[in-house]
Amino acid sequence: MKSKIIYMVLVLATLWAAAAGRGEFAFFLLVLELLFAVCMAAGVWYVAGKLRVSAKTEDSAVTRGERGKFILEIENSTVFPVGDIQIVMDITGAGRIIRHTAADRKSRDSWQIFLEPVHCGFFRVGVKELRVFDYLGLFSAKIRIPSLAR
Repeated sequence: MKSKIIYMVLVLATLWAAAAGRGEFAFFLLVLELLFAVCMAAGVWYVAGKLRVSAKTEDSAVTRGERGKFILEIENSTVFPVGDIQIVMDITGAGRIIRHTAADRKSRDSWQIFLEPVHCGFFRVGVKELRVFDYLGLFSAKIRIPSLAR
């Protein structure tokens, strides 16, 4: 939110300079700022549609006192690197975990979480939301979550 406010103040200051001044540079800068924002929004939307996510566990059952591993794989098939992917996970008994990761261009990265159950019984690990952000944090788009991860 802070970056959106700062960017809006910058655009308004440039708009004021373009309206008050006689020079063409402020108008050129205003058009460039607006075009940059449109390109960032389109880039986020495009990359969010191309990212592929898969989830798996090493063991379906973990005894009390042992560690179980949950793996989330993110595949970026685009030529654009992703600087910020927000992962929101709900874990029964542990609450909500929010982490941030990145994905290089044309790569496959994995994110791991280790869980050690304290009590006997079932617990559920699920990805609640995946969201990709642009480099300035102005725009974001949801990534489709496969049913296995949900």
